[in-house]
Amino acid sequence: MHLIVAREDFVLEETTEDVIADKLADRMSQPLISLSWEPESELRSYDELARTSSTAALAASNRYGSKAANLGFLTHRRVLGRIGDIGSPSASKSYDLVPQGFAVPLQYYIDFLNHPPNAELRAELADLINVENGGTLSPRERGEKVAQLQAAFLAAEFPEDALQRLRVKLDEVLPGVEKIKVRSSANAEDVPNFDGAGLHDSFAADTDKDDLPDRGCRVTESSDGVEVKRRVKPKSVLCAVKSVYASLWNKRAIEERSFARIDHSSVAMGLAVVPAYDIESEVAANAVVVTRVLNTNDVYGYSLSVQVGNNLVTNPDPGTYSEVTIAGFISETEPVSLTITRFAKPTKDSLERTEPVLAREQMLDLVDLARRVENAYCAAKPDYYSGPCEFVTVDNQKQKSLDLEVKLLENRQWVVKQVREFSGS
Repeated sequence: MHLIVAREDFVLEETTEDVIADKLADRMSQPLISLSWEPESELRSYDELARTSSTAALAASNRYGSKAANLGFLTHRRVLGRIGDIGSPSASKSYDLVPQGFAVPLQYYIDFLNHPPNAELRAELADLINVENGGTLSPRERGEKVAQLQAAFLAAEFPEDALQRLRVKLDEVLPGVEKIKVRSSANAEDVPNFDGAGLHDSFAADTDKDDLPDRGCRVTESSDGVEVKRRVKPKSVLCAVKSVYASLWNKRAIEERSFARIDHSSVAMGLAVVPAYDIESEVAANAVVVTRVLNTNDVYGYSLSVQVGNNLVTNPDPGTYSEVTIAGFISETEPVSLTITRFAKPTKDSLERTEPVLAREQMLDLVDLARRVENAYCAAKPDYYSGPCEFVTVDNQKQKSLDLEVKLLENRQWVVKQVREFSGS
């Protein structure tokens, strides 16, 4: 079938296998796009990335990947700041809105690959890239090669001096923190016409967990009948890092990059290291704010999706869905209206809720945070918006918007996980 999705409706029409094959062949015959990045040897905290300008923090994506660099941007005193930044949202709330942590540059991934003992890993990777860029792999063959390659990543030797630098930075930036999350920050995420969301994996680690004598690692999968969870064993910092590196070569990531015609030989993985989000308090809700009203040009405001507990909005458990709310406003000085267009269904066995997940004041607070971030993003990145930044939050015709991911803890504190550009409508 051929599905055509328009702003107000959709068309579903019959097609043929020949048409599908021709369309795919045309797409796969287009030239490969090489992604550029810059070498960098320093591990930098988000505070360090934020010390210069907010523009420079965003530009650090060329060295650390966008997820890590954007956490530096969010930390900047003119964006969300820290408690000590007078006049910042964090100072007004008396807690840091952005988690502490640090960025691991893309170069660490390359140094890991080029470590002399890892010849087998390099050979496996070169073979997969060669046949994948050539467009000759079947899905079954790709799956087999991915399994072999990821096993090679988990068995490969990590440079000892690099591992020690990671541990030193952990002690410096997150002293006493026992549970961390190592998040993907690839250069093949948040690039023009390819956001890469959900293609790679993040892994939890215990900072005091010992590695095996041979430094080997494995990733396990478990399912409660609804959600498949992936964990690394042993749950050490080293194994979490190697597992995130291996996830650059997830089958779904390879397929999406190939369809987007991204040259696989040009991709690299940076890391964003943060504390576990529920260290201070349990997670009460997850939320995503898109800084436009989706699927229309006639309504001014933002779109908010909110879910109870730690069930994700971006990748929800099967049989569940989040609350959808339109926050309508025509200026930053006018009152905000909140219109729920769908209530949340938190679990597959529960009924749809009849009450909003968050209180009205919490929703308005979330809108205010998103406005602050979008205004600052507009000022920091001139090609984000063509008009004066004073109008960016209320322009329903803008070509780009932002996607802000946030958690609310049971102690009523927000944790701003990340921000990225959103090119949808």
